[in-house]
Amino acid sequence: MKNIIAIDDDVFFLETIDASISDDYKLILFDNPIEALESIKSDSTNIDIILSDIKMPQMDGYQLCSEIKQIDHAKDIPVIFLSGITTTDDLLRALEVGAIDHIAKPINFDLLNAKIHSISRTIENRKKLQSDLTRANYSAHSAFKSLSEIGSVIEFLQQLPAQRDYKSIANNVISFCQYYGLEVIIQIFPNTNKVESGVLNFSSHGNISPMTSNLLKKLSDLDKDFSRQNVAYFKQKYIALLVSNMPSDDKELSNRLSNYISAILNGACSSIFLVSSIHESQRLLQKEQKQSNHLNKIIKTVVSMLDTIEKDEEKQKENYSNVMNHLITSVEDSFFYLGLTEVQEKEQMNIVLKTDQELQDLLEKSKSLTEKISMLRALINLEE
Repeated sequence: MKNIIAIDDDVFFLETIDASISDDYKLILFDNPIEALESIKSDSTNIDIILSDIKMPQMDGYQLCSEIKQIDHAKDIPVIFLSGITTTDDLLRALEVGAIDHIAKPINFDLLNAKIHSISRTIENRKKLQSDLTRANYSAHSAFKSLSEIGSVIEFLQQLPAQRDYKSIANNVISFCQYYGLEVIIQIFPNTNKVESGVLNFSSHGNISPMTSNLLKKLSDLDKDFSRQNVAYFKQKYIALLVSNMPSDDKELSNRLSNYISAILNGACSSIFLVSSIHESQRLLQKEQKQSNHLNKIIKTVVSMLDTIEKDEEKQKENYSNVMNHLITSVEDSFFYLGLTEVQEKEQMNIVLKTDQELQDLLEKSKSLTEKISMLRALINLEE
């Protein structure tokens, strides 16, 4: 059973939390943050998660969280703030002191229980993740260990041409930052500098909390780099990077790292543009191929129609000829029993022959249709 400490100067709110949190967790309640801090320092209880208010008379939640992060055995305990304060300044400060999330009051306890459950699963997987990160860091350190700081930037830039997708570019940036012990979140904006549904997020330490996502949305409106204490935000056209643990106590190192990050992000921008261009070219080629296939289908349909028209034309000519031959034969045969005079017979035959000539003229005019069909065939490079 996981142990959760809940800290709030409002006793009624603590009782509400106690009644609302899942029975899968054991709650330890404190209405005094100083007493809670002493209990955590004593390490008398194995604490898995800490829930804390921000505004409290004895000590505010920011100071409490900062103090906890100074305790070796407690610095990795996840801290969630429960407060009605949701300004950008407060979210930044929460991130600065090491909180992993923030839930606004009045509390949605279904949401709180879901977050606690998610964090519990993260804690269970922490050893495995830590092992994976250790191996990843070892690989990254091995790649950079023989290089100077400037050399690591050059090495990064040399690796960029081999990156053919956004994930590879992001992982390369993460490896560079991890070499200097930086925890970062990367956002890639393919072919745009605006935050939208197509933004790709990458993190050096697993999932991105809702609090951090909210902060990134607020910071994305900035058109320049931003830093405050140990939090730094770097923004370029196609990529943004948030660092949560810049060495603000070492100004010289912090300035150098800022310069290096700006340089690698500039290079990453070029690679992102190249990958985006390749993707766009592939999209256009697929579109062109689709249009070509559609055109081929149309051409086949037209050819089939031309064949049908030609056959119908030949059949029509044949039918005209058969009808006229039958008519002439029938008229000639009728002369034997109609008792017509020679003049009348010639009159009737002239009418028939005139009609035949008119039909022949119509058939002659229809040759123009055949000629047009031939021209159409020539245009689509097909033989008759």
